[in-house]
Amino acid sequence: MSKPVKFGLLVGAIGLVTNACISALLGLCGPGVSLIAGAVVGYLIGHQAVGKAQAGKDGALGGAVAGVLLLVGQIIGGLLALVIIQHVPSQGGWLQPPSPSAPGSEIALYYMGGLGAGVCFGLIDIAIAALGGTLVARWTAQEEAPPPPPPVLE
Repeated sequence: MSKPVKFGLLVGAIGLVTNACISALLGLCGPGVSLIAGAVVGYLIGHQAVGKAQAGKDGALGGAVAGVLLLVGQIIGGLLALVIIQHVPSQGGWLQPPSPSAPGSEIALYYMGGLGAGVCFGLIDIAIAALGGTLVARWTAQEEAPPPPPPVLE
């Protein structure tokens, strides 16, 4: 397994738990977690890569891997938020979740909407994490040493 994938999985697993917890409490975890996760992956990759071009490619890969795990965390947290909202008594108003005794189709539509929102925000998380990984990896990578000049023959 390549280093970008390893770093992406490591940071992404931490981000998955963080994203799921924050999303369960707030319903949405903004792109800040994605940017931080991508930047951390890019930092780890940039310090081990030789050449900014390769570091950028590896940073994008590692950030995207972390972003996929953040997508999973966003979906889990979003669905948990819907469960919490559905089972907590509300004040009323036009935005009422279906009661637990509502028809199955109404509940299914409620959760499908939450799943769709989680996937949508999760796809944005992937893009932001990949972008953060690329930029930070290129920024922290060392330049490739120029090749030595050819020997002068006299």
